[in-house]
Amino acid sequence: MPISQTMRRLYARLPIRGLSLVVFAVLLGGSLTASAIGRRVTVDQERRMLRQRAGEAAALLTNLLTQSQASSRSLAAVVLATGGDAEIFRQAAGRDPALAGGAAALVREVDGRYLIVAAEGAGLVAGQELSGAAGATVRRTRDTEKFVHTGVFATPTGERRLGQALRVDTSPGGWIIYRESVLRPPGQRRQLTSTQPFSEIEAVLYAGPTAEPDQVVLATRALPLPGRTVDHIVEVGADRWLVVVAANRSLIGTLAAREPWLLLARGLVVTVLVTALVEVLQRRRRYASALELAHQAVHDALTGLPNRLQVAERLEQALARSARTGCEVAVLFIDLDRFKLINDGRGHAAGDKLLVTVADRLRNVVRSGDVVARFGGDEFVVVCEDQTATLEASLVAGRILDALREPVVVDGQEIFLSASIGIAMADGSGSPESLLRDADAAMYRAKEKGRARCEFFDATMRTEALDHLEIQSALHRALERDELRVFYQPVVDLTSGAVAGVEALVRWEHPQHGVVSPASFIPVAEETGLIVPIGAWVLDEATAQVARWRERSWGRNLTVNVNLSARQLRQPDLIPALMAALLESGTDPARLCLELTETTFMEDARSHREALAGIQALGVGLAIDDFGTGYSSLTYLKRLPVSVLKIDQAFVRGLGRDASDTAIVKSVIDLAHALGLVVVAEGVEEGDQVAHLRQLGCDLAQGYFFARPQPPEELERHLDQRDGYGNDSSLCAESPGGWTSGVT
Repeated sequence: MPISQTMRRLYARLPIRGLSLVVFAVLLGGSLTASAIGRRVTVDQERRMLRQRAGEAAALLTNLLTQSQASSRSLAAVVLATGGDAEIFRQAAGRDPALAGGAAALVREVDGRYLIVAAEGAGLVAGQELSGAAGATVRRTRDTEKFVHTGVFATPTGERRLGQALRVDTSPGGWIIYRESVLRPPGQRRQLTSTQPFSEIEAVLYAGPTAEPDQVVLATRALPLPGRTVDHIVEVGADRWLVVVAANRSLIGTLAAREPWLLLARGLVVTVLVTALVEVLQRRRRYASALELAHQAVHDALTGLPNRLQVAERLEQALARSARTGCEVAVLFIDLDRFKLINDGRGHAAGDKLLVTVADRLRNVVRSGDVVARFGGDEFVVVCEDQTATLEASLVAGRILDALREPVVVDGQEIFLSASIGIAMADGSGSPESLLRDADAAMYRAKEKGRARCEFFDATMRTEALDHLEIQSALHRALERDELRVFYQPVVDLTSGAVAGVEALVRWEHPQHGVVSPASFIPVAEETGLIVPIGAWVLDEATAQVARWRERSWGRNLTVNVNLSARQLRQPDLIPALMAALLESGTDPARLCLELTETTFMEDARSHREALAGIQALGVGLAIDDFGTGYSSLTYLKRLPVSVLKIDQAFVRGLGRDASDTAIVKSVIDLAHALGLVVVAEGVEEGDQVAHLRQLGCDLAQGYFFARPQPPEELERHLDQRDGYGNDSSLCAESPGGWTSGVT
């Protein structure tokens, strides 16, 4: 039976089917080669024999090329002796026996071009410029005094040639000897001997399916010859050539023919051993890959900290231990303050470097048993376990705040950080999700109180969070369900006692909770952006209502004040929306006044200036609300296009009882009148306050003393009955009760 069939049958029975046939063949071939050591002529002996043959062939080749180059040097001597005489050069080249079948030329560099001055033989013509492989070879002689070869190249007629160049002298524009030898067609097997002329050396003299034993081959690269080869490098001038000695005797075939069963047994043993080794290595590699994937699944790729999956698992384990031992578990939820500004201003790469630095600082300040994790984005979590975890959490939070206050250098620039920290405690009850949620709520409370601080969670935060979520959900439907109402509070002229205007205030009539205080839902509307559609709706309602009141005697000159939020002021369609409301209702722009809080005016006043100028251009009035509670910038008070200044009720409440409040109100009234502004006092609730305001020269006032905010129908009824308000305090008792005052 042939050995190949026997090997295939044995392979089919071996328990290594997981390996491919190619891998098995490679392993088996390696084992068979190793088993050939017992041969009479060893591999090492044959290699030494082939290396000796290569050395002999290299010596013959070097001798042959040296003889050929001697002719070129003789021509160089003739050129130097005759000063480059063309006729003498041709005669000397014609007598050169090594030029048979080839050509020689005398070349000189002229303006960067290499021109043939004289030529002998076919293919080179006097006056011709050398280009292609010949031109490249001649240019290479500028850097060496040795011979430079072109390598084998084909002419347009199909001839294969080999060129060489030698610089005669090194002066600029010096003479160069260039020779070309015609090579025989490829595919002919030739032995290199000492008598073989230089013109018969091919780049590859060997071609065919097999090689003769000990055949010598000249090549410019390693050749895919069958059998065993030995390479030898030969220096030829400035170039390097490769001499290859090939032997096609198959060592494996010889051994297989003489000792087939011994060869097969040795090969199978080696194959099984190598297969087992490969399997062990593959299993170790798979195990390492599985460990790496498992680590990546529960760790943050940027900082190397545990991620939210692992922190939830650690928390669950900590709560289980707490239930058994009675120790406390504390969770610190850390959020970097204003981190978005760093990402927007310095780029995300700088932000990533900053997060890595923060992670390192957190590792350095926590205890050895604490868990530090990156929860996501710029949020981190620290888990502490101890009998006194409350105290330890406070200490750890303080160390974290101190560590983050140190500046971070990113790309050569200092960045200053702060963080808000929320702390939640557990004694074994609850779940990881609830504990993280409570710590998150405490963190937001810390941000509300000014950032760069820590807060402990209490039950009121959960109640507030639930109420906030409920209000947010219901407020989205309030406009669609027509649950919002606009109430109006009169603004009274303190000189005449007549109603000069009204302030439009939004109220929410919840179907289950009744009238909801603006203090409860306006901040939610600001946060969610719902204040924009709500504000637009209030504006439309107020302008339409004041247009209807123009038909009443007391409503011809009535002004309506509408509150404008900071979000509305930043809307690009604010001015078109104002124009549409005025045109649709037919309201005179002078009868509309928009109120903005002092904080809204002063925050980013430069970007608001264009919108305020557009409002003023429409003829709509502008009022500063709650003056005195914010920045109170006199510079902006002079520059901004306002016409009304409203004194906050916090100062009005102390009139006549607090000398400081009285002095502040007087100063504000005098300042406003000096700037040509109308002054309105808010929150007037007592007659003594009205008397003091009149004495100080205040223009207008509003408050419970005159009337509470009320629906338009109620206000119409009171004004129709009295045809305008006076300062009679009995009107307060007649006004509807149960409504809370406030400014939206």
